[in-house]
Amino acid sequence: MMTKFRKICNFRAIFFLFLLVMLCIFGAVRAYSDKIYLVLLVFPVAYFLYCGIKKRFVLLGISFIILCGVSVYAYINVKNFEESVLPSGQVVIVATLDKISMTSSGDYLYYFRDLEYKQDENSEACKLKDGGSIFVNGSSPLFEFKRFDRIAFVGKIVKNNKKNSDSDRKNNFYSDNKYKMYVSSDSTPVKVEVDKNIIESFHENNLDYLVKNLGERNGNICYSILYGDRATVPTHDLDSFKQSGVMHLFAVSGLHVGLLVAAIAWLLSKLKIGGKVQFFLISGFLLGYCVLCSFTPSVARASVMSICLLLSKLFERKYDSLNALSLAGIILLAFSPTMLFAVGFQLSFAAVFGIITMSRIFGFVKFKSAFMQEFWNVTKLSLSAQIGVLPIMFYYFGCVTTWTMLANLFLIPLFTLFYTFLFVCNIIVMIIPSLGFILKAPGILFDLFVYFNELIISLPGSSIEYNGVNVLSIVLYMALLWCGSKYLVVDGRTRAIVAMVIVLCISFSLFMTDLEFFGEEARINHRSLPSGVFLAQKCG
Repeated sequence: MMTKFRKICNFRAIFFLFLLVMLCIFGAVRAYSDKIYLVLLVFPVAYFLYCGIKKRFVLLGISFIILCGVSVYAYINVKNFEESVLPSGQVVIVATLDKISMTSSGDYLYYFRDLEYKQDENSEACKLKDGGSIFVNGSSPLFEFKRFDRIAFVGKIVKNNKKNSDSDRKNNFYSDNKYKMYVSSDSTPVKVEVDKNIIESFHENNLDYLVKNLGERNGNICYSILYGDRATVPTHDLDSFKQSGVMHLFAVSGLHVGLLVAAIAWLLSKLKIGGKVQFFLISGFLLGYCVLCSFTPSVARASVMSICLLLSKLFERKYDSLNALSLAGIILLAFSPTMLFAVGFQLSFAAVFGIITMSRIFGFVKFKSAFMQEFWNVTKLSLSAQIGVLPIMFYYFGCVTTWTMLANLFLIPLFTLFYTFLFVCNIIVMIIPSLGFILKAPGILFDLFVYFNELIISLPGSSIEYNGVNVLSIVLYMALLWCGSKYLVVDGRTRAIVAMVIVLCISFSLFMTDLEFFGEEARINHRSLPSGVFLAQKCG
């Protein structure tokens, strides 16, 4: 039986373990809501049977520990949050402003961390055990503050309880926006003077250098590109980059990490440094960069995959991108199981999954011209990533941009040159501030980038809208991508029949918008915020 299975599926134990980890987290979270689906047990049982029959007892033991661990961790995380008790009245709240983002409705979201509250000025401060970022509806009183400011105000704290049916509170827990705070109508938020840690001071100084040498607008945007922090990007620029479909360039991911790893490896090779020393130096750099980028899903995923690639070269083993992607997912979910429900995590992994699975199909296209082949290599990467995230974009945002492919074809090569110059010049300026003028070079490239971006979004027909995608259709869509990949080892006729069946299932699932198992409750994002809700909404 197992031999037959291997003949139709190029088995990847780590990939299937990653799927089971996601399934167990989903099941554990749903179990707290008294919705236990015993059918989900079929998949881990089948996986354990396979490992047992193949006598992979070490893999079986590790898999069992991981699956049990993430399931229990996710369940306890949800249980502790749901059963915690908050004060019902107004309290004195002190929190650190972590980032600012904008919803699809045009409102702003202020995220806070390190939250403390007191019943009054003289009482002892209480820290929230759940941690994570704090979701705040805010307005003008908070606009004067900037990132890393410690802010105190009188207000009220409520949970973004996943069981609550109010659309503006539903499921924000999953993306670590566990609480919502309101500022009292007679309270004025004030800045609390505290000593910043090394990382906060580094970010603050780096942003000051960039703004000083590139101007307010360009400096803030370049800072965002370096560290994946969109909090500093002006609203107008965010809108234009979203319209052209190049917002992924503002999330430090495979493109950024790949460029840096390639540049460092080249430099170390010129210095005659290789082998284990090169591996540890690059790995250390990637770890430090992850810390500076706050371990966002995209940069953590790209870093783990890069380290796997370096390890494969170091030990002269074949690199498997699907296993590397799966390992990155397992590591991230082991530390934060509810990250599974964050849109950033889903988009990052779906894009890479699209690139991996579509490589077989696009690999059939060959050109005699070396230039055309290189051009196609860039094109197929962008196209594969867009194919991977397509249903998720429709699911969360209800639309996709029509000029995304054109924008990526022309802007990514320019961005590659700009980002490399920016990173090198930024390091030099941080070491020798008097050389700040050298940042003008990447500034010119960025102005050119913005010019072409504005040119593309001025073209007619900016987006396609559709709101009928559900979770079941996304799962089937990913199965369809798998069907077209090299990991399904069947003849062309069988592959076509399987693909047609999946397409029919997807078509049917699009009509299942009221299906309880994959219904609206599974949607976890900020798109459900009603228009007109502003930050620091006044209470009382």
